[in-house]
Amino acid sequence: MEPDTPSEPSLSASAKLRATLSFLRSRVGNLRRSHYGAKLAEGDVLVLGAGFSGLLIGIKLKESGIPFTIIDKEEDVGGTWLLNRYPGCACDVPAHLYSYSFEPNPDWSEAYAAAEEIHAYIKRVYEKYDLAPRTRLRTRLKRAMWVPQLRRWRVALESGEVLQPRFLFSCVGALHYPQIPDVPGKESFKGTMFHSAEWDHATDFSGKKVVVVGSGASAVQFVPEVAEQAQRLVLLQRTPNWVFGRGEWLLPARYYPENLKWTYRNIPLARAAYRATLYWKQELAMSFGGLFDARDNPRSRLLHAQGRGYMASHFRGRKELRDKVIPTYPLGCKRICKSDVYLDSLRRPNVDVVVAGLAEVQEDGVVDTLGTKHQADILIFGTGFDIGSVGEDVQLVGTGGFSWTGNSAWRQGHQAYLGTSMQHLPNTFVILGPNSVLGHNSVLLMAEAQADYALRLLKEALDHDIDSFAVKPRVLQDYNRWVQEQFTDKVWSRCSSWYQAETGDIIALWPRTTYDFFTCLYNAPGLREDYEVTAADAPVQARL
Repeated sequence: MEPDTPSEPSLSASAKLRATLSFLRSRVGNLRRSHYGAKLAEGDVLVLGAGFSGLLIGIKLKESGIPFTIIDKEEDVGGTWLLNRYPGCACDVPAHLYSYSFEPNPDWSEAYAAAEEIHAYIKRVYEKYDLAPRTRLRTRLKRAMWVPQLRRWRVALESGEVLQPRFLFSCVGALHYPQIPDVPGKESFKGTMFHSAEWDHATDFSGKKVVVVGSGASAVQFVPEVAEQAQRLVLLQRTPNWVFGRGEWLLPARYYPENLKWTYRNIPLARAAYRATLYWKQELAMSFGGLFDARDNPRSRLLHAQGRGYMASHFRGRKELRDKVIPTYPLGCKRICKSDVYLDSLRRPNVDVVVAGLAEVQEDGVVDTLGTKHQADILIFGTGFDIGSVGEDVQLVGTGGFSWTGNSAWRQGHQAYLGTSMQHLPNTFVILGPNSVLGHNSVLLMAEAQADYALRLLKEALDHDIDSFAVKPRVLQDYNRWVQEQFTDKVWSRCSSWYQAETGDIIALWPRTTYDFFTCLYNAPGLREDYEVTAADAPVQARL
């Protein structure tokens, strides 16, 4: 019988020690080939997506001897780092943290790796672990529906083929499908128009009038590149972003010198120590440095003053730009952007920052929400992504009438237990699901912890002949009540952003340190405690 009040996750020192030991045991266990492959048939495990998370799951399954298939709609692996190739595209997490812990790269060329270098790393890992025989590219999902009579998923592909996996891993990523404003007139525009995630590399900006809609993380990276070429660039900015330089303690000004790369390549302990130091620097900024703290205290006031001072230093003598570009909302409410060149690019004589949104597109330009028209030869949308979208033409149908199309699940505030298990999606693991995105560290750390948790549950299901499982409603509700309570003293609870669902809950972010997340996952009870399970009542073949 369930207790009336399930306990909330423990983050005590002893809990963290137990989590650390569990993590180490999981790494040692991965070195041993397991017997689980004999308990599953080909096609029983399906992984959706061949980006960082999908390949991670593939590697973990392969280490456990479990047969699997990865499908992806694109022509190559890489996910967001295959699709996003706009000028200046790079990760805003230090490169030595933005890689698998078990597959370090000593040869990162820059402190913050560019998209091309990250994609090359992904390809090397893909080839090293020989995942190609298990990967089906150019394979587009149309509909996945849970069939309770079979205790399997019925997965319809765009080609007409139907798959029937027992277990599903959703690794499509939270930031994948471009978001383009729904304004009138887009079809009438006679110039070149595209989203930053669908960059037209054939476009020549020389001598052209360019309008950029949006000033978020992508625009911060590509605006300086475009501004150098365009005759005129108008930036339509609804809300400014906090922008910091890339120069930080422990990081090179830009490129890693060859002697350091040699050291990291030939002295693994030095490389591991460097990564660990970077990791704890990020963690301490969150836990003790006042980052994202909504309370009025000396630490948060100092961070805010430093941020404002840094940005203001780039606009000396340009009060009108300071007033437009420096945010008035608390530091961290929206994602903090990093660039050494963006703020200076806004000072260029051919750049005009307009504090307004997009109201209408006309054949020769755009009209902003203030009613001003701006002539344009090229229109670029730097307007982000549909958070948590599986695709507007894709549908996941679970139990209890649950249906996930586009970003409906995230927008409506559907919850996930430990960011991984959603109540109405049986036998399914969502990697980097609700409340597992970060504002201060590498999401790959989160994905690895989720992968270990998911594999532990999958093996438990096979060990105990469990046919289907779904997280208990009470467990899910209590966990997510606790998660939302953790936002009380964080800045995200004091402002609106894409981190929030329509319900007002903060659905995207994890509110604490990554080590706290690891503690929750590695100490979490198993299937028979936290999940409603159905035991196998007949051989699988008999039911099919």
